[in-house]
Amino acid sequence: MTFALLRLRCAFAGAALALTALTTPAALAQAAAANSQGQTCAQRPCAQPFQEGGLYGIKDAQGNVVIAPRYTKAYRAKDSFPDQPVDGLIIVERDGKVGFVNSRGVETIAPSLSLGGAAPKNGFIFVKRDGRACLVDADGVLAVKCEYDNIFTTSNPNQFMVMAGGRSSYITRSGQAVDYSQSAPRPTPAAQPAPAPAPVPVSAPRPTAAPPAALAQGAAAKSPAEQAFDAAMVAYQAGRLPAARAGFESACNLGSARGCTNLGVMMMQDGQGGVRDNVAARAAFAKACDGNHADGCFNLGVFLANGLGGAKDEVRALALYAKACDGNVAKGCYNLGLFLANGLGGAKDEVRARAAYTKACDGNDAAGCANLGAMMHNGLGGVKDEVRARALFTKACDGNFAEGCNNLGVMMRDGRGGSVDRAQAKAMFEKGCKLGYQPACDSAAKL
Repeated sequence: MTFALLRLRCAFAGAALALTALTTPAALAQAAAANSQGQTCAQRPCAQPFQEGGLYGIKDAQGNVVIAPRYTKAYRAKDSFPDQPVDGLIIVERDGKVGFVNSRGVETIAPSLSLGGAAPKNGFIFVKRDGRACLVDADGVLAVKCEYDNIFTTSNPNQFMVMAGGRSSYITRSGQAVDYSQSAPRPTPAAQPAPAPAPVPVSAPRPTAAPPAALAQGAAAKSPAEQAFDAAMVAYQAGRLPAARAGFESACNLGSARGCTNLGVMMMQDGQGGVRDNVAARAAFAKACDGNHADGCFNLGVFLANGLGGAKDEVRALALYAKACDGNVAKGCYNLGLFLANGLGGAKDEVRARAAYTKACDGNDAAGCANLGAMMHNGLGGVKDEVRARALFTKACDGNFAEGCNNLGVMMRDGRGGSVDRAQAKAMFEKGCKLGYQPACDSAAKL
């Protein structure tokens, strides 16, 4: 039995995926800070928990006791969440509650929370206080206050979707509302036919994080464009956003393609050194793409596909996603597969779609792995291969893609692509449920 892979949803206010940008200045600043300190505790000293008299305390990087033993438990967050960028963060427990200590040995949150149940994502740990959901970041600081029924991360590390009273909205880390009423339609999964795996929902074209365009190296060899870009980065890291925005504009005008990308990013986000200006952002991304900056091509494709800052043009968006994919932007490959599988911007081509999803998955895009698995399960764009499909759903689930976990559960429950394993199937359904996919919750309840 086959199942529908992709189907578009009409637009609705308040719940479309946030548009975030490749090579965001925030991501660049975080990367620069990480590089200056060393990225892991293996490369730089970090505070460590120790046990004495049946209780746990904290020693700093030099071995000095900075928190005397007072916790019933203390452990490195990285040990519990090895796939998350939380190196150096310590979780502490006392009186049945959890708190956090940062890599310098400072108690940032006293034990007053409970772990929220959902798997950490994008470096954020889900917690609750008195039944209200909140998020803690890799520095042990509350990124989102405990005021919501549920919280979901987005591809923008500084913006979140929150649920309260049955309504969804987007907020920044400071709690400021984000207006995405102009966001493009977002696909939705088709109804799940039994007993086949559920269709994989495919997100609307969107930018995402990519390897940062770091400060230019080699001072003697820097061009005026590189110097302007570096100065803009310094301004951004210092929180001087208007100066950063002006600096990226200068770098862009001097021929820095990545400067154009970052300028577009700042222009498309409120509060990033000036007012939002999607028309100017679109022009900046176009200039970046003309300079062969693959991230800029991808962002321009997003704008054209969604009709942001100008007319909608799916034909050009398709070409831009192909160019981004050629530049090894995994999400570009993913969106290229989406367009080809649906016949958006050109003729439907399942063979090319399957190849695009393959490249997306090779780039560790979990949704790309899930869609490639669905195509292989259905025999779309190539031979049917349930063994390979099951492995791909496993990779998608390992990447915390909820629908991948659900599909893997179906394969395990029904013995598709391997042996029947109802215990593991239930575990996969439960993981998909914790990640927010209701059909997985329903399937778990039936096993």
